[in-house]
Amino acid sequence: MHFGLARRFRAPNAHVAPRLIWEAVIAHADWAPELLSALAAIRAGNRQAARQEFFSDHDRFFAHYTSADTVKKVLDSRGFYMRNSRLMNDHSEVSHGFQMVLTAVSETDGGSQYKAAWSSVEPRLGERLPQLIAEWAGKVMDDCFIISVSEHLAADDDGLLSMWRAYGTGDLRVALVARPGAVAPMAEAGVFLTACLYGDVHDVGRELGGKAAALCRHAGAFRDLSPDLIEQLALADAVNFAVSIKHPGFAEEREWRFVYVTDFPSAEMNARREAVVWGGIPQIVYKLPIILPCDAGWTPDRLSLERIILGPCAESRTVRRGLVQLLGDYGFENADDIVRASGIPYRQKM
Repeated sequence: MHFGLARRFRAPNAHVAPRLIWEAVIAHADWAPELLSALAAIRAGNRQAARQEFFSDHDRFFAHYTSADTVKKVLDSRGFYMRNSRLMNDHSEVSHGFQMVLTAVSETDGGSQYKAAWSSVEPRLGERLPQLIAEWAGKVMDDCFIISVSEHLAADDDGLLSMWRAYGTGDLRVALVARPGAVAPMAEAGVFLTACLYGDVHDVGRELGGKAAALCRHAGAFRDLSPDLIEQLALADAVNFAVSIKHPGFAEEREWRFVYVTDFPSAEMNARREAVVWGGIPQIVYKLPIILPCDAGWTPDRLSLERIILGPCAESRTVRRGLVQLLGDYGFENADDIVRASGIPYRQKM
């Protein structure tokens, strides 16, 4: 069956606490290492090996595609902005992810295994889980803030044509390329970083089955937890997964997402809330702070830009010189080395 999301999305139950634990990036001194390991294994599901392989491969990077104008905003504000998913070009993807999870939970073997696994640690939780997910989905879609990066190979100096066409505004687009190890620490204080799953309901069901297997292996870690906390953790895992699902037609993007949901708040992120005008639209954003070479306290590991790729444009040589000067003004001594121009031919719009 398919859930009618517009009809089923209601306000969350009052007994569900507003703070959910999304990843082990938030320090919990009173949580046993066994529980933190269990949550990490459940969150990773079938993709743990792929995640570890990506972060250990020195020839793979993250690239953030955006407009050249945004680069100046990032440098001036000392941070990347997480924007509300409803104001981004892929705003429908969050609702798509919830639809996939709700359908897979009810119609696939993996979904049945996922519900049974949660019921094994808290009786009848699996039966209630679809309703809990549906109740939270509407609020998550309203209050979900995202910034995306794509996997990038070291040998690629051109970038992806589909990304040049889809992301950024205006005629000048750039890709900021950095090592995953330098970017991943920004996932803190309630922000989680997750690789997107590109697939259909059956793929989502298989991933839920992997999560169920991990939960069964680590069931003992939940034996001393209260029923309310177990419910929160189950819901957090399902919501985390839902916001990382994309249609397989976008698989070329190889996207990872930094996600922050304001209904599951942290004091650090609340302090980073700002109002900006982006593309002529006033909006709330949350900043992931950075330090630049010209700032006190900067060290090379704080923002390790491997390169900036200038997307296809009419005057790439002239624009490249401008980008080199801009980075130099902010203390990047190797600016001339890291700014590259994509070799993809520029096509003038007719």
